[in-house]
Amino acid sequence: MNETQILVIDDDPSIHSVFKIILNTEPHINLITTHSPKDLLQRVKSTDIALIFIDVTMPEISGLELLKQVKSLNTHSKVVIMTGQSESIKEEQTLAAGASAILYKPFSADEVHHILDKLLAAHDSFQS
Repeated sequence: MNETQILVIDDDPSIHSVFKIILNTEPHINLITTHSPKDLLQRVKSTDIALIFIDVTMPEISGLELLKQVKSLNTHSKVVIMTGQSESIKEEQTLAAGASAILYKPFSADEVHHILDKLLAAHDSFQS
């Protein structure tokens, strides 16, 4: 079985660490973390990334704008927008822009695993 590529982009290194802890025991997942929108877009062009977690608030570009750019390059990657409870995003607009789910911070390992189960099942059937 090939490794499933999952990418997390967030300007907060602690979010990268949380994902590493949560996904540490997943045998067929390759976790990629970055804080750079340019790095993310380059990887989307060159790698089959099944699932991308994008923070909605970053210094260089909004997560929603980055979502649109990702979708213009790669329509089959699933994208999850991450947002803090205090940040207001319009859920309907976010999903209409191409997000597959919204993950509210702080989040639990169970919430991440639920998203993985739901969205990677769809990706695996796409790959078959």
